Amino acid sequence: MLETVRAEALAGDASIGGALAAIDAALAADEAEAPLEPGRTDVIRVMNLHQAKGLEAPVVILAAPFEARDHPPRLHITGMTLSRAVGPFIWNAEGAYVKGKLWGTFLGAGAEVPADAVSGEVERTYYKWATSLDFTVLGVDFSLQYMTAHILDYSNAIIADKDDTVHAAFVRKNFFNNIVTAQCLAIHFINDDEWVMRPRTDVLLTERVKLSLGADVMTGDIADTGPRGEPLPGQFHFAGFFQNSSRVYAEIAYQF
Repeated sequence: MLETVRAEALAGDASIGGALAAIDAALAADEAEAPLEPGRTDVIRVMNLHQAKGLEAPVVILAAPFEARDHPPRLHITGMTLSRAVGPFIWNAEGAYVKGKLWGTFLGAGAEVPADAVSGEVERTYYKWATSLDFTVLGVDFSLQYMTAHILDYSNAIIADKDDTVHAAFVRKNFFNNIVTAQCLAIHFINDDEWVMRPRTDVLLTERVKLSLGADVMTGDIADTGPRGEPLPGQFHFAGFFQNSSRVYAEIAYQF
């Protein structure tokens, strides 16, 4: 989910609407997945490779609809994923070594762009690893995540930090036979001490009508700014850009 949010912003849609839409899409994808219930043998789960690896199913059917390619891949990624169910807990861990990643650099006066930069980008190798713990206590679903990334051969001209660390927590509880669902997502960007808090309550008024009440709270400061407090060209601070854009909202959805 965190990678989805950052990718959406770096792809060009750095608006609060784009960021929140990316979070909603990631949460909706998680809710649509079949629950991973240890010990179930009477089901067939359809998952992508990222979700399936490490679950140690006795029978796995892998579909590989690869097309012929006439150009080499730009990124070379080597990684592994572990997943283990221990009682009511599901522990996940993954790591990746990525070669060929292009990183944006600062522009303007005072920026010492590396000699190998092309069109404001430099190619650097980096590695990242993440771990998460999913469990349920007294009917409350918890998901705790930790992710960090490290760029090798780092230059101070690169916009991204040399080490980037993010914590996240997601809590959800259903009431009254799933008529009411309360949840809260919290994301903490450690490097910039920025927070995103998204509490929300969904109420099924009928089989087709859902009422949602929630809030999007952004806190953080943009540390690297110009003379008027504006972010420097190319600078990226997720919550800092929207610190004055927190909101409380109500939505009604009709399914047909």
